[in-house]
Amino acid sequence: MRAAALLLPLLLWAAPPARCLGETWPWGGGLFVESCGFAEAAFLPPAACLSAGLFLEPLALPAGNPAVFAGILLPVAPGQTGDLTLRAGLALTLFDARLPWLLRTFYAALRWSPAIGAGLLYRLDGAGLRFTLAASPLRLRAGDAIFTLCSPELLLDQWGGARGWGLVLFQAALFLF
Repeated sequence: MRAAALLLPLLLWAAPPARCLGETWPWGGGLFVESCGFAEAAFLPPAACLSAGLFLEPLALPAGNPAVFAGILLPVAPGQTGDLTLRAGLALTLFDARLPWLLRTFYAALRWSPAIGAGLLYRLDGAGLRFTLAASPLRLRAGDAIFTLCSPELLLDQWGGARGWGLVLFQAALFLF
């Protein structure tokens, strides 16, 4: 399990950049890796987690751009492999705004792309289901990648009652296909 957690960031780092593949390629999806944590000990482990998975962004709209994602949530603390959780959901990019003042600070032109999202978490040990509502105000798109910082999430139970909260500290999503 640790090998998989170490291999995924390596694959993201080693993937060819857009300029090698031709920047006109219409990217439709790829891999994401994120570091997160939740404050809801009855359902999720009270420890940091890594999440990894696939995402699809089939449309290239400048505003209201939808995406779907699916992945797995892995507790970082040893001995909590029974707390594996499947994760799936939808995200909606609100708009893409160019940031010309950051043009020379990154390998590609940066765009501010805040998003909102909704998803579900399902524990593989049968402990139940939770729903999430998320906001990603600090989200930057750079050519073949999307970087997100400090995104809060609200955890809801099956009846829509608030059960806790979470925070995605950092997410890197790399377009590969």
